[in-house]
Amino acid sequence: MLDIVFLYDGLRHLLGILGWENFVELQEPGCERLVWEFMSSLIVDLRRKFNEVQGYIRFRLFHTTHEMHLIRFNKLLRLPPWHIDPRS
Repeated sequence: MLDIVFLYDGLRHLLGILGWENFVELQEPGCERLVWEFMSSLIVDLRRKFNEVQGYIRFRLFHTTHEMHLIRFNKLLRLPPWHIDPRS
């Protein structure tokens, strides 16, 4: 399933960043539930602010709801910086 939605490599990368790669064995049933939990709860609002910072994300993972601004989310996942284009 992860290959179908193009998330397998990203999940392996994320597990490596978190140091969980040696502790989490990727199996289809577990990953399918995690993907559905994450994707069905994902809310991204580029205009909404969180802690006075524009760009909001909320999702559930491992039965826990996470809320943060997109700058923090990208830093946690070591993704490129995100910012609002002032022209938009």
